[in-house]
This record gives sequence, structure tokens and C-alpha cells, in this order.
Amino acid sequence: MATSPHADSFLTRDIRISLPGRETVWAALGLLAIVAFLLRNALFAGQVFYERDLHLQWFGQVESFVRSVTAGSWPLWDPFVSFGQPLLANANNQILYPPTWLHLLIRPWTYYTLFFFGHLMLAGLGLYRLALRLGVSRGGAFVAGALWIASGPLLSLGNAWNHLAAAAWMPWVAIAVIAVAEERNARTALIWGGTWAVQILAGSPDVFVMTGCLALALLASRIAWGRLASGPNARILAWTVLAAAFALAVSAAQWIPSADVVSRSDRMSLDVMERTYWSIHPASLFQLVVPLWWYELPLKPEWRSALFESREPFLFSMYVGFPTLVLAAAALTTRRGWRLALFALLLASTLVALGRHAPFYDLALLLVPPLRILRFPAKALVLAGFCGALLAGQGFDEWMRCDDARRRWRAIPLLLAAAAALTGIVASLTRWNTGVWDPFLVTTLPGSSPLTDLLWPVFRKTMWALLLALGLLLAALARHKGRSAALGSAVLVAFAGVGDLAWNHRNLNKTAPRTFFSLKPEVVDSIDQRDLGRLFVYDYSMTEGRSKRYLKRDVPYVVAGFRRDTGYDWASAFGLRMYLVPPIGAAWRLYGSYEKDALGLQPNALVDLNSVLVYAEGKPLATRVLRLGGVSQVLALHSEGLESLTEAKTLPGPFIEPIRLFSVPHPLPRSYVVDGVRSVDGQAALDAIVNSDFQPESEVLLPQKAASRRPRENFKGSSRILTMLPDRVLIEAETSADAHLVLVDAFDPGWRATVDGRTSEVLRANVAFRAVALPAGKHIVEFLYRPRSVVWGLAISGAAILAGAVFVTKATVPAMNRD
Repeated sequence: MATSPHADSFLTRDIRISLPGRETVWAALGLLAIVAFLLRNALFAGQVFYERDLHLQWFGQVESFVRSVTAGSWPLWDPFVSFGQPLLANANNQILYPPTWLHLLIRPWTYYTLFFFGHLMLAGLGLYRLALRLGVSRGGAFVAGALWIASGPLLSLGNAWNHLAAAAWMPWVAIAVIAVAEERNARTALIWGGTWAVQILAGSPDVFVMTGCLALALLASRIAWGRLASGPNARILAWTVLAAAFALAVSAAQWIPSADVVSRSDRMSLDVMERTYWSIHPASLFQLVVPLWWYELPLKPEWRSALFESREPFLFSMYVGFPTLVLAAAALTTRRGWRLALFALLLASTLVALGRHAPFYDLALLLVPPLRILRFPAKALVLAGFCGALLAGQGFDEWMRCDDARRRWRAIPLLLAAAAALTGIVASLTRWNTGVWDPFLVTTLPGSSPLTDLLWPVFRKTMWALLLALGLLLAALARHKGRSAALGSAVLVAFAGVGDLAWNHRNLNKTAPRTFFSLKPEVVDSIDQRDLGRLFVYDYSMTEGRSKRYLKRDVPYVVAGFRRDTGYDWASAFGLRMYLVPPIGAAWRLYGSYEKDALGLQPNALVDLNSVLVYAEGKPLATRVLRLGGVSQVLALHSEGLESLTEAKTLPGPFIEPIRLFSVPHPLPRSYVVDGVRSVDGQAALDAIVNSDFQPESEVLLPQKAASRRPRENFKGSSRILTMLPDRVLIEAETSADAHLVLVDAFDPGWRATVDGRTSEVLRANVAFRAVALPAGKHIVEFLYRPRSVVWGLAISGAAILAGAVFVTKATVPAMNRD
């Protein structure tokens, strides 16, 4: 079968195997060089990515996944994080995303380097192919792909694996959308649906929504608005509905369990501050054109709070640079089709990213209420960066053209206005104060200097941006000298844009030595969980006021001998790992307890129980609550209020305070048998726990449909855990009368139970744990985690994949016969 030397289209009318053209190979090599430069420390120096949730959550969930599979369990439940939680249903875990299964062969830190590298290449090549599909030249398409993979918003997702993976699939979904709009047949609709399904499995509902907006914008540019009821429009609508249905069907195994978990969690009732946390302050838009990271500057607390919630921002960099914006503006010299649609989308996503600082985010929620379960409006800048890069690719082509003399003047006022606005922003954000410029500086820091700590970085980065803008202005003036000058000018602007982004982002994704992950914390060897008891670790950052109360400072984790005033550094992150800040302990097979859920996916009952422990801190009640949760040991950096516990060991740690290990007296075992029952639920059950007359050793709190019964004096009961697997627990129990077996693991309606092989209802016990009713005698009780949402999801996905495979097979065979 003959193949054109330039046969590199993603979709053709016949299904056939084609080889990439020479130009595509060169484009791929160029993108490869950029990615290799950006990730050079991890690729060539043996370093590892670690920032933020990578070491706090990702590493532990990877270990839980591998343990589940190697133990012969379905990867559905993680027993180590806060009394246990769903594994597959948490989309962040990417259990059904195909690359995840490479964890069975590759160590996590090596995997993530390859994961980051592969998805940046996927993103760059995808935008390159999308630009070609939209009619951009090969040079412009390469510029678009290069600007995208080197942009601040995309690279900032390097510590948010699910968002990174989903963003990498955005251009490929867009390519399939265009194919549907142009070819209008079932095959292209299924390809669109299948590609979109893979993006859904990557685990980012936020990027899924962004991609939906992108698809609508591209479709809107292809619709004949003067003839809405025409046949072509109707066919586009029909195949779009088919594509969406196929995408949802193929990905049902992920989103159905996820939706089930979300429906029982706090994500359904996020308040305004939780939803709009990490909104982009208008002053931060300064960073779109100046490579200055506010969080690295010694700002006053009120400004740190306003700009990025008093901690590191969600996007470490928003920088896209003057060249990208100017080239994107140049694309609008032809005001038609997809260019206007993408420019409108760029503007809208930037406005939405402002979150609580502007009304546009609230307007989006009003129009689409389900978006209320999503958080952090700053994420919308990823879509803005995507649109800007794609428009810049078209702008590169427009910059090279000299057929219209008026075009060369359009960039000049734009550049001058941008430079004036830039200097105006700098002027408005600074003031002259007692002889020195001191707008935000925390003057109480020892050894701080307004000139070196604030003014010099601001001045240096601002001058960088202004010099770049001046260079663009000179390049714009040179365009009218002829076609050669226009080509040279365009290449210079593109090279400046890509080089500027790559250079300023060369260290954006910080790395650490490989031992960061592989080194076992010393305290792990002192924690004894042979009896399956649980560990509680005081986290001083997730609970408001805890650091101030116990550590006497607002910044909780201060590494001894290391000043951490700003930014996010690996020494502080390493300290968190050594202290086992939740949920890090899951990586070392430590059963956790009472952990605050950063994702908001914990069931409401468990959230309420966690709040009881926070309320009880410093009181005798705290020890009773710990015992109720089967907590046998406690880690803390303080001792105030823990006098009822036994200090078992004090270890030197990375922080100013030593790590203190306490033993909890007489904790409840992981499983036990009681005969007393209190029929209470909700707030009444929480009140009962707080009430000192509740004795969990002899009675259990069950929902109100259970019959209350006082404990019997001569009752005897015992239990012994025979098998403890992630998705299966086998227990031997014996009782002298009717009773309940309590398992101190988190309740979830997906758990099934059998008593001596006969199905028994799993009850929610003591607010958030599990229990089953037992008749008198000796029994074998089995808990098995098989949520109906998972079963239904897998069935729907399997049927959809099978149907799609059958259709492709039937379409392929006739095409091959024709050839």
C-alpha cells in the first residue's frame, strides 16, 4: 500500500497505517529538545520530582495500588489512609488510565519522570497536529506546540499528575472534533469519543470541562449560523451527541464510581471560600508578561493572603510572555472562523480564573451549576495558555505576510500599549516610603533588605520584559522591508518567545535527590502495628489554629538550621516525609486515622467524626476518641494536652521540635464483639461519643433502624482477624449471645459481608465504621469490597469498547479489500 511521503494526517477517510513525514520528524525532534532541556535534571542527573501533592499523596497512592494488585486484590480500596478510602473511585489515582499499570514494572520516581516527559511530548505533538489541521503552516504549528509545552500554566501542572495528563490530551480531542465537523461520519465520532474517554480516565474533571468548552468553540466556528436547520448542521449535532455518549460509556468505569463517592462527600456542598480558593488576583496578571514569581518574594502577610492564599500558588507560573500574546493578537488580523472563537475562549477563561475577585466565575456557576463541585479557578489559565499558543502559531503565519501594508502597524500600538500598561502596573503596586521602596516587604525578617529582597528582583524581571517588548517592536518595524525581512522577523519573534519561556521555566519544576523517596523515615521502625492498631499524626497545617496553639507560631514546619521564608523547597518537603505528615504514612504501610481529606471526598460521617477529635483536643475526651478509632500510637511535635498518653520515644527530627511518639492506653482492637446497642445516628451519635457514659467496649452506636439493647453482664465475645487484604477482610468471631462484630475500618456502602457464607448487611457503626449482626456461636465473617457503581461502570465500559471494536473491524475489512 503506497504511502505519501507527507502522509501524517491524524485522520484519513480510510483507516490505514501511515508514517510521519520528514517535517513531522523534525518538529518532534525540536519539541523533544525543549522538553529535554526543561526536565534535564530528572532525565540526566538522577533527580526526582517531588513538589506538593507528588510526595504528600501521589507516592502513597501508587504504593497502595501496587500492593493491591500484587496481593491479588482488585485495586478498589486503600486501607491505609484515614480508616480506609476508595482507590479506584478517586479519579486522582488514575487506576484505569493505561500508563498507571507501568507501576508494576517501574519504581515510582522513575515512572513519574517518564510520565512527565511523555505527556509534555504528547501535548506538544498534539498541538502541532491540531494547528496543521486548522490550516497553519508547519513552521507556525511548531511554534504553537513549542509555546504550549514551555508555557507557565502547563508546566505548573508538573506536580498535578491528573491535570497534566488530561491537558496533554486536549489537542488530540480537538483534532477529533474537527474531523467530526468536516467528515460527519460515525467513525470520526467514535474516534472523538474514544480520545475523550482516555482524557476522562486521566482523572481531571476540570480539564474535561475545559476541553468541552474548546470543543464547543471549534464546533461553533464550523456551523453555518445562517442556516441552523441545514443538513450539515444536523449531522454535526448528531455525531457530536454520539461522540459524547461513546466517551461517557467507555469511561463509565471511572466516572460512575467517582460520582457515587462525590454524592456522599463534602464536594457536594463546598462553600464559597473552598470553591474559590486559589483564585487569580488581578494584580497577579502582571505575571502573564513578566517572569516574576510573587510567592518567592518576602511579601507582607496581607498581600500573600490576597495574592495566593498565604501559601504557594496553585500555578507556580502564569508566564506566557509578550511574544506569545503579540503573536496571538496578530492572528486576529484575519477576523474569521476558529481564531475569533479561540480568542473569545482565551478571554473568557482568563476572566473565570479571577474567581472570587470578579463576577465571571459566579456567572459560570450560574450557567452550569454542576461546576460547583470543582475548585481552584486558577486552573482556567491552562485553557487560556492553550488558546494563546494555538493563536500564536497562526500569528506566526500572519507575521510573515507582507501582502497588506496596514498589518505591520497593528502590532506597534499593541506593543506600546502593553509596555505602558506594564510600567503602570509596576508603578501602581509600589510606593515611596521613608526613603526606600517598601510595598510588601516583611521588615521583621532578620537580615532582610528592601533593595536586594524585593526591588532588585522586580526591577530585573520587569526590565527583562520591557527589553523583550522593545525587541518585538523593532521586529514589527522590520516587517515591511520585504518577504525575507518578514520571514526573518517572524522567526526572530518565535525564537525569542520559545527561548524566553524555556529559559525562565528551566527550574520551575524543582527536583531533589532520589533518596528523597527511597530513604525510610527513622520513626517508621518505632511504630508497631503488628496488632493492626492505627496511627494518628498531628498535622499542624490542615487544622486552623493548631500550629499557633501548640508550636506558638503561624508557620508550622520549620526545618532546623534552614530559613524557609518563601517558596517551596525540598528540604521542607523532606522534613514532612520524615515526620509522616498525613497521608505520607500510607507509603510505608502504616494504617492512618482521623486524617483531614484535602480532596473533600471523605464521606460526611467520617468528616463529622474527625471534627469530634479536633473539638476534643486538650481534653480527656481526646483519648477516648483515639481509643474509639483503634489508635494505638500518636506522633506529635508537642506534648501539651497529651498528658494522658504515654510518651514512648523521642526522636531527633528535621524540624526545630523533636518527633514525639506516644502510646494510647487501652485502644480498641481492629475488630471486636459487643452485645449492647444504641439506636442513634447523625448529631445524636456524635453527642453520644462526647457523652462519658458511652462505653464502646460493650456497646455500639448504630443507625436508628436498629433496636436498642443494654449490655448484658455475662456476655462473652471474641474475634480474630484471619486475613487482611485491601479489598477483603476475613474474621473469626465467637459470641455467647446475639451480638455485633465491629470492624474499625471506614464504612462504605460498597462493602458486602457474609456470615458463614450467608449474606449479612453491613451497618454503619459508631458514626463511621462497620459492623455486622451475629447470632450466638462461632462464625466466619467476610467483608468484600465490590461497589455496585464499579460493577455497573465496568459492564458499561466493556460493552462500549466491544461495540466500538466491532464497528471498527467491520469498517476496516471493506477498506482493506478496496485497497
